[in-house]
Amino acid sequence: MSERKEKWKNWWWYHKVHVLIAAAAVAVVLYSVLPGLLTPKPDYGVAVVTSVRLPDETYDALKERIREAADDRNGDGKVVIELNWYLPDLSGTTEGTQNYQEASRLDADLVGKISDLFLIEDMDGFRENVVTPTEPSVPAETLSLFDGVSLPEGTAFTVRSDGRALGIYASVLEQSAKSPATGEDLLAVEDVLQTDTSAFSCSFDGVLHRFILELPEKSSGAPLVVMLHGYGNTAESFRAAVHFEREANELGFAVAYVTGAPDPNVPTSSTGWHSELDTDGNRDTEFLVSLVQYLQDEYALSRDRVYAVGFSNGGLMAHCLAMEAGDVFSACVSVAGWMPKSVWNTRSETNETGFFQITGEKDDAVPKNSDGSAKYHVAPAIEDVVDYWAESNGLKLSETSSVGKASVLTVYADEEKPKQVWNLLVAGGRHSWPGDQFSGIDTNALILEFFESCK
Repeated sequence: MSERKEKWKNWWWYHKVHVLIAAAAVAVVLYSVLPGLLTPKPDYGVAVVTSVRLPDETYDALKERIREAADDRNGDGKVVIELNWYLPDLSGTTEGTQNYQEASRLDADLVGKISDLFLIEDMDGFRENVVTPTEPSVPAETLSLFDGVSLPEGTAFTVRSDGRALGIYASVLEQSAKSPATGEDLLAVEDVLQTDTSAFSCSFDGVLHRFILELPEKSSGAPLVVMLHGYGNTAESFRAAVHFEREANELGFAVAYVTGAPDPNVPTSSTGWHSELDTDGNRDTEFLVSLVQYLQDEYALSRDRVYAVGFSNGGLMAHCLAMEAGDVFSACVSVAGWMPKSVWNTRSETNETGFFQITGEKDDAVPKNSDGSAKYHVAPAIEDVVDYWAESNGLKLSETSSVGKASVLTVYADEEKPKQVWNLLVAGGRHSWPGDQFSGIDTNALILEFFESCK
């Protein structure tokens, strides 16, 4: 035994260096190769090209959403999606090392065919400034496709034309006809019946609605304004009170006054919009989006310039539409309305939707910091809401001016951004639509001027 030990010691003495080197080499190989062997290879790559980095939860949600539509392409028993995000400035104006690196990474992805599917915030900038023969094709709007995923407005969903991910692309587009909240088929406006020269009735999700459509002399390509009445009122009464269509039609705008519906959970409720206290009643956002799509198809109205104007309860609905359907509505106006707490609590970090808030100085229904009423209201102060709309759109204070009889109009803008945010505090105004006789303000003309600023 002692002789064996002695031989072992001698062998170890002469060979230990070689053994240690070999062991180290094996360790390096295992360290380098083993993770790759154990980590599932991605079946598909998805590139997200935005101007700023999105929240981690957004990337995670996107991966999950695409994974649901994907297949196990490499046959390893798992569906793995690799998300590749790039932050280049595609406007062609920004220089510097960081932007060069991001643009180079994106170009390497395109040339190397790393990603199969693309979500691109600035498709025009992409096509103008990213030079590659393998750019993706077939852009499509995607904000409504991803449940709970907040993407920059106008983000395009694209796929390479080589066929490898065309099936997933088609599957995701097919899901655009599903409700983001429930997964049920997205309902459409049905049973549209003309009851008078400009009056119609229709149904949505089993709920009856009426609307009045006032078209300009030339309707093809005309921008559309959806008018939302206050609680307990109707399309007919709202039209009679404001006659927004008179000036709007002359300027080429189509105008649709829409009647809301009673809350199905409150037998004694009157006509209104689901935004008053909660969103558990009628599916009003989906209804209004569906109605807009119907009118666009039926009368060839503009698909880029769609606006909403709401008074009181309709003003709350305007805040909902700006937040929940900003990909459909270019800008919204709230007259004597406020943002519901439920909408405030789920607000997006960024927006590209113009907003105009009109508030009476003495309106005791709208929570305000200026008079301390926000302390006793569940909803946020209207001043904080206006600041939110401006900041989330990346806008800064542009000008403050006096309009009418000492009312104050504040404008937030940026020369490089198409949308603006306006705030009008009506001197002495109460919970009403500001009239020229009392306030010296032509509210309809001012709203139309705002829409022209948000083309």
